[in-house]
Amino acid sequence: MNKLFGTTQIHAYSRADKIQDGGLIDVSEPARQLGIVYPVGITSAVWTGVIQDIDGDKPFDIRTHGALWRCLSMLASAAKNPTTNDRELLFFVPLANKQGNMENVQLKAIIGPGDNLEAVITIMEPEED
Repeated sequence: MNKLFGTTQIHAYSRADKIQDGGLIDVSEPARQLGIVYPVGITSAVWTGVIQDIDGDKPFDIRTHGALWRCLSMLASAAKNPTTNDRELLFFVPLANKQGNMENVQLKAIIGPGDNLEAVITIMEPEED
């Protein structure tokens, strides 16, 4: 077994495991279409509460996911004007609610190390870690 900080590591839960389990949805391909070069994942809370709530159960196709496209577009735009925190970025996504009224939904993007210590981005709700 691996030694980690002088203790025995019993179990590790990787980003790949979280994607496979559905806790994180990989949206790297549509993100690349917007010029985001790092792998991007959206937490299941954002996917079900924001993206899927707007777009419904349509197949994962960038042409049918306006909420996903707006989310990634706003992330790309906000990343061009970073704040003082290099690791965390709060941004707003204008989305129509079920009544058709536009509202700004605040999300958080964190850039951190992936499973192989590469840079990855995770989009989540502001209160998520």
